[in-house]
Amino acid sequence: MSVRGVGVAAPRLILLAVLAACASTAEMPLAPVESGAQSNVSDQSFYVLVDPESFRALHASIHAQVLPPRPPPAIDFKKRIVLVAFLGTRPTGGYAIGFGDTATVEGKVATVTVVVDPPPADAILPTMVTTPYALATLRRGDYDQVVFVDSSDSVLERLGLGPHGGRSAARATPSARRSPEPVSRRSERAAAPMD
Repeated sequence: MSVRGVGVAAPRLILLAVLAACASTAEMPLAPVESGAQSNVSDQSFYVLVDPESFRALHASIHAQVLPPRPPPAIDFKKRIVLVAFLGTRPTGGYAIGFGDTATVEGKVATVTVVVDPPPADAILPTMVTTPYALATLRRGDYDQVVFVDSSDSVLERLGLGPHGGRSAARATPSARRSPEPVSRRSERAAAPMD
């Protein structure tokens, strides 16, 4: 092999390595913030919050019926964003919504799995309307879009990260929007530190 052949092959290998690094997939851990059975939000919806003002407003609306008012958790929005999932109205207690443990970041897209825990079929449940919700944080990164998917990877919502975060633009009713696939019950997780 001549020296000229090596000179041509080396830049190609470097270019391939750079392209492979750009197209790589990374897992980023999610940190649960809080979840509950009453959110005051009757439609299934998803949000991405990128600033403290939006977070405070949403947190206050979730806890509007709680007295004294519950202060929102401290989150460093220079380092993290907040992901929000509302399950919508359910006819009984026992339902929960949450997120998988990690987000998959590929290129400019962070994909987050939404997990729904229905009540066990043989459970004795309170007869009351519930509106489950979950909040988690994700470390900021090079992504500019968050995609919420169910456990079978069907897209539930795709939101861009504008200056005030992503919001569900089309406010579809729960019956018109695809619901996350239920999965087996999982234990409650304690909130992780939020940098």
